[in-house]
Amino acid sequence: MDVTATLQEKRGKFHIVLYWYQNGERQRKWVSTGLPVKGNKRKAEQERQRVLKEYQDKITESYSDIYFDKFLLEWLEIVKGSIAETTYSEYKRMLTNCVCPYFAARKITLTELKAYHIQSFYTHKLSHDGVKATTVLRYHANIRKALQYAVKTEMIIKNPADSVELPKKEKFVGSYYSELELARLFKVVKGTQIETPVILAAYYGFRLGEVIGLKWSDIDFLDKTISVTGTVTQRGEGIGNGKIKVRDWQAKNNSSLRTLPLVPVVEDYLNSLKDTQDQNKKMFGQEYQTVYENFICVRAGGELIPPSYVSENFSRILKKHDLRKIRFHDLRHSCATLLLGQGVSMKDVQVWLGHKDMATTANIYAHVEYKSKLAAAEKLQAVMPKVDAG
Repeated sequence: MDVTATLQEKRGKFHIVLYWYQNGERQRKWVSTGLPVKGNKRKAEQERQRVLKEYQDKITESYSDIYFDKFLLEWLEIVKGSIAETTYSEYKRMLTNCVCPYFAARKITLTELKAYHIQSFYTHKLSHDGVKATTVLRYHANIRKALQYAVKTEMIIKNPADSVELPKKEKFVGSYYSELELARLFKVVKGTQIETPVILAAYYGFRLGEVIGLKWSDIDFLDKTISVTGTVTQRGEGIGNGKIKVRDWQAKNNSSLRTLPLVPVVEDYLNSLKDTQDQNKKMFGQEYQTVYENFICVRAGGELIPPSYVSENFSRILKKHDLRKIRFHDLRHSCATLLLGQGVSMKDVQVWLGHKDMATTANIYAHVEYKSKLAAAEKLQAVMPKVDAG
C-alpha cells in the first residue's frame, strides 16, 4: 500500500492525515475536509477515500521505500499486542542495540534489501563482534518474521531472509556447580539480600522470575509442598531499576506451574525467614511496604527484590569471593545435574524443572546422562565374567 489516510478531528472539523514514505523517511500531510465533526462522519469517510485515491496517483514514492532499520521497529510495534511483554522487551533491545544500527549506517531501504545484505550482517556479527551462532539465529528469527510480514502486506515480493545461509547452532551445555561449590556459595551469600533466591534456585532449579514470584501462600507447611504459581519479570536496565511486573499463570496445563516436595532443610530455612520478616514488620511499623507482603523474596522494609538486583549482585559476589563464574540461571543447571547424578530419572527431572517436554531436558543434560552410562558400564564390567581376548 503506497499511501495511508486516517480521519482526525481538529478544531471541530474533520481532517484527513496522509502518510507515505519518501527516500526512506516517513512523510505526513494534513488535508482539511471543511466538514464539521457533528453529523458528517459518513461524508468525511467518503472524502477520505477520494483524497486517498487522489494522492495515491500523485505520490510515486512507494511505502516500501522505508529504510529497513525503521521498518523493523515499525513491525515490532505492529506485533507488540500479540506477544508477551517480556518478549517484546527482548526483541526491542535486540533490534535497537544490535540489528538496526548496522543497517541504519548503510541506509538500505526495504525494497533494496537483498539476501547478501543480511548474510553480510551475520558474518560481521560472527567474525567482527564475536557473537555466538545462537545469537545470530535469534537475529535471523526476528528479521525473517518482519520480512514475512512485508511479503504478506505486499510491500515486497519475496523474503530475502529465506536465501541466507545460517550458522550451525552450538549444542548447549549448561555450567553448573558441584556440591562443594554450592556449599561455599551458600556460605558467602549468607546474610545478603540474594541468599533466599540462591538457596531456592539451587534446591529446586527455579528460574529467577519464579523465585522472585514465590509467595508464602505457595508454601504448604502442613502437606510439606512448595508450588510455583506465578513469576516476576522486569523491564529496564541496572540494579533495582525498571518496571517490575507480577504475573500469575492461568492455564492449568502450563508445565511451569508445578508443586514439589518441601525439602526439610528448606522448610527450616523458610520458617526462620518468616520469623525474621514478621520481626521486620513490627520494627518498621507503618513504614513497612505492604504491597508485596505475601512475597518471600523481600527486603527488610518489605520491598520486592528486583530480578536485576539478584542477577547482577550474584556475579559481583562470585567475583569478590573468587568463585568460579556462572550465571544465576546456572543454579538451575546445578540442581538438575546433581539430581541426575543421584540417579533421578530424566522424566522426573523434567517435571522438577517444569520443562514442557522431556526432549528439552534430554538435549540440555545429555552429557550428564552419558556419564551415568559410563558408570553403568564400569559396574557391568565388574560383575560380568572375563572375556578371553586371545
